[in-house]
Amino acid sequence: MGQMHRFEEDVGFSTFTTASLEYRQAAASLGRKASMEDDIDKVRVFLDLALSWIQLAENEELLASESRSMARAF
Repeated sequence: MGQMHRFEEDVGFSTFTTASLEYRQAAASLGRKASMEDDIDKVRVFLDLALSWIQLAENEELLASESRSMARAF
C-alpha cells in the first residue's frame, strides 16, 4: 500500500545571509504591528512595507547563492 520514500537533499550552504535575516526580522516586526492595528489603511501600509523587506531578503539570498555558485565554478 502506501510506501514511505526517503528523500535526502544535499543542502550545502544556507541561502540566508546576515542581511537577509535582518530584513526578514524587520518584515516580521511589521507583520506583528499590522496584526495589532485596527485601522485598515495602516494595516495595508505595514503589510506593504513587510512585503518590500521580504523581497529585499529574497534578492539578497539570490545574490549570495549566485555568488557562491560562481565561486565554486572557478
